[in-house]
Amino acid sequence: MQDHYRIVIVSDVHYGAHRRRWLNKMGITAEKYNRPATEARQWGKDNDADLFIVAGDLYDERKPLPADYLAAKALHPDLVVAGNHDIGAVGDTDALWSQWHVARGIPEIVLASDIEIVTLPWIRPSDYNADKITGWTIREEI
Repeated sequence: MQDHYRIVIVSDVHYGAHRRRWLNKMGITAEKYNRPATEARQWGKDNDADLFIVAGDLYDERKPLPADYLAAKALHPDLVVAGNHDIGAVGDTDALWSQWHVARGIPEIVLASDIEIVTLPWIRPSDYNADKITGWTIREEI
């Protein structure tokens, strides 16, 4: 096990937000809007980061457009912790897919590159299923 790790964590990337009317009126293009996340990912590559994590809201809409999926694919996160913009309502398909490890619904411990990560994803009311969380706390899990 290493004595230190480099982990890049970004949140609220909101791919697709550049289409919002007020941003569009300001001339914000997808390239401009996505630049901070792209630069963070590049910094991670340039500095041998061990993990790249998106901590919620990878997308701006629960049903992203194909261009948003392509932007996210280029970001290539090691872990995505689902945010409220990523997870659909009960019965809806969420915006995330199994290309990466995605923490959804209930808290869990994820092992990535020999690092245990405690996740607390966005929880929908349907995720409050009694058999999933009765008597469970993050402290107990750790």
